[in-house]
Amino acid sequence: MTVERIFIRQEIESFVSEYQRAPDLSISNRNIVTRGVKLNDLVGREFMIGDVRLRGVEPCERCLGLGNALASPELSAAQVVKRLLHKAGLRADVLSSGSLACGAKITNAA
Repeated sequence: MTVERIFIRQEIESFVSEYQRAPDLSISNRNIVTRGVKLNDLVGREFMIGDVRLRGVEPCERCLGLGNALASPELSAAQVVKRLLHKAGLRADVLSSGSLACGAKITNAA
């Protein structure tokens, strides 16, 4: 499968934990879920995930679709979107082919 742009999501894991949701990260509808990475710092920069080279394009800001998916009687879609403001993820262009594996490191592509 050829992928030209990916969506990386990080805060989804802490969100589902904080709000005691099922730990099904596929609800984020994103290709990759990361931990411990300042994704906004990767905008305009090339980086590697495993042996795949990517370029951060823009922050993946608030998403009403994700808000609706994570909403509950206690937390509206708008509150979900507000909670994820500036933390929702990163849009990135894929610059090379390769394989991604769970646990792959994210590094500078210098």
